[in-house]
Amino acid sequence: MKRKWIFPGLIALFFGLWCAVAVATQNHPADATSEDFDDISTLTMPEAKKHLDNIITAIEQNFAIIDELKNTRFEFGVADTASESSKEPSYIPNFNMLTQKEIEQRLAVEIKKPITFRQVITSSNSQVEINLHSLRELVAQAQPPDSQLWLSYKIQRIYFADGSETNRAEPQALNSINYHSGEYDTERLFGERFRLPVNKPIAKILIELTYDAYPDYKKIVLNRNKTEVTFSNGEYYQLVGIQGGSAAMVITEPKNSRYVIEGLTLEGKSLNKWSSNSYRLPSDEQIKILRHYYQQLVETRNNIDQYSNISDLQAHLKSLIPPQNAAQNTLPRTNLSIHFDSNPDSIAIYTLGMPQKNTIIKEIENSDSIQPLSISQDTESKLFGFIDKSGNWQIKPQFEGVFHTKVNGFYDIRMKTTSVQGTTSKEIDGYYFIDDKTKRLIKLPFGELSKVINNDLILVQKEINSSYGVYNVKNHQFVIPMEYVNVNIDIANNQFIASLGEKTNDYKRQYGVLTLQGKTIMPHKYERIDKVDSFFYATLSDGKQRNVYDLNGKQINPNDYQSIGFFTNNQPLLLEHNQTGKYQLINNKGQLLPIKLPYDGVSPFSNGMAVVREGHKYGAIDITGKLRIPLEYHSIHPFQKNLAAAQHANKPREVLLIDRNNKVIKRFAGYQRLSAKTNSNGARYQVYDQSQGFYTVDADGNRVNSEKQE
Repeated sequence: MKRKWIFPGLIALFFGLWCAVAVATQNHPADATSEDFDDISTLTMPEAKKHLDNIITAIEQNFAIIDELKNTRFEFGVADTASESSKEPSYIPNFNMLTQKEIEQRLAVEIKKPITFRQVITSSNSQVEINLHSLRELVAQAQPPDSQLWLSYKIQRIYFADGSETNRAEPQALNSINYHSGEYDTERLFGERFRLPVNKPIAKILIELTYDAYPDYKKIVLNRNKTEVTFSNGEYYQLVGIQGGSAAMVITEPKNSRYVIEGLTLEGKSLNKWSSNSYRLPSDEQIKILRHYYQQLVETRNNIDQYSNISDLQAHLKSLIPPQNAAQNTLPRTNLSIHFDSNPDSIAIYTLGMPQKNTIIKEIENSDSIQPLSISQDTESKLFGFIDKSGNWQIKPQFEGVFHTKVNGFYDIRMKTTSVQGTTSKEIDGYYFIDDKTKRLIKLPFGELSKVINNDLILVQKEINSSYGVYNVKNHQFVIPMEYVNVNIDIANNQFIASLGEKTNDYKRQYGVLTLQGKTIMPHKYERIDKVDSFFYATLSDGKQRNVYDLNGKQINPNDYQSIGFFTNNQPLLLEHNQTGKYQLINNKGQLLPIKLPYDGVSPFSNGMAVVREGHKYGAIDITGKLRIPLEYHSIHPFQKNLAAAQHANKPREVLLIDRNNKVIKRFAGYQRLSAKTNSNGARYQVYDQSQGFYTVDADGNRVNSEKQE
């Protein structure tokens, strides 16, 4: 918030008047400095009188500013009614700060979750990155907007992988982190970075987390019907007016507090603030004290000849200074003007007391679970190798880069290939792990590590843009060979859906389903497989037959029928006979339902209703097969939760919203576009009305903002 402050000397005067007088003289540096005035014994009496004249003049100037500001009328922004009516206001999140008690309860749960760090070791020190993101996000919810109060931490103790420990390692903050520490590592922890003067693997760190939180806050709401509120402690809040998107207020805020202001719409949304300004005035009691002090100074100046020496004058001036606690129970007044995107309906003022400091002790662990060997960089050569738990080299530094991967114990190792007199150096580039027994690097049999499936399995590729497979990281074996493309993994159901192929853009369309252990559920002979809920819908390679299968690969529909649509919301699935074209319904057990469908066309069910056609006329049936909407429509769109858009055969340009009993709920003269998905309530219809022109309505016919909804 931008504030216009009174003359600096005056502000200080209310909290230490002697200091203020000294500051006031800074506008006349040729006469004396603030230090000179503390001891005026070095001045002559004429010099002291001139010095006193400067102070009196400065206070008079402050009085003039106070009088001017007290008489200043609030100026509102000029409303542009044309733009205001067309402009869509923007909103910000409503004030919803967690109190001290609430944040303690939330943190008690969050702090039980593991917090990790990553260590990058060199031959002289370590760079450490702690992942405090979730805690920071939570603590931020206990801070007012634009607050600088955040989570801080300090290290209490470090525990090393070799069993030793220390509490003497002071961290040095880092604004950036070196290339080898994960600058190009997709698994980098975006967290707090610092350097430690240690160069061996750390197992865990004990840290002390500190944050501020407010015990509580008070909410005051002002509007045109309630323009002011007064409290017994002198707090006063007044809404002067709202006009042109601006709100003017007067606040006497409590001591040791701060406030947050929201402009609220009638619906309770918080309007975006684009600027604000304010100026603070002292209280009437403070002004009264200052005026009395001013009169005493004037009287002293006018009778300065009565003081025989400069020491007596200085003693008298000091005796005039009001005590530090003068008017301590009075509150200064702040005049504010805040500008919003639109006129608010009400103003909410949240007053916050002093925040309390809180601490949490937390043990955090190395995110790269301590391996037999750890990555380290040699400070001189800048090459990388591996050290043991005591910090001794086991694989000497020889690599241009060693990166952690998504799998603990797997490393991405890079070394530039160089040629000297026609001889090429040994090339090391790829994924490796360290053999536990021999402590040697073993190259992994894949070129790209794409995804971690679970603790045992990862999705890998031969190389970029090539086929995929599944690799077991514990026994170092492929469970699914790298022969598949267009992979879709369903971890929850232990399924690997993919097509045979050698390149990612391979369109052989030989889809099938395996378990993640490589067992075949459905052979790779389908042009397409869709998985929806608990069923597979697969089209054979000839593109003519579409069957439905359960999760074990068992076919549900009879061979002489093919499926249309999907099982959704316990609705029957529609089948069509391959020879006769007749329609049939089937339940999710694979049983044909005794429901006759004597129609030329039938659509899949949507929200309990299916559109049917006879010739060029449309109607709709329910899940029992009963014709609920007669065959008298030019078209009927998929039913939403309540209504469907339809056009009657007699008036095809007119749009009707009908219910399941064929009752017309709303009627529109025309349309530009009708869009409705099955089994949803997200339909959007662009309709026409003679008085409003074209506009957009939702599934129930209520007008919506087309720009946001389209």
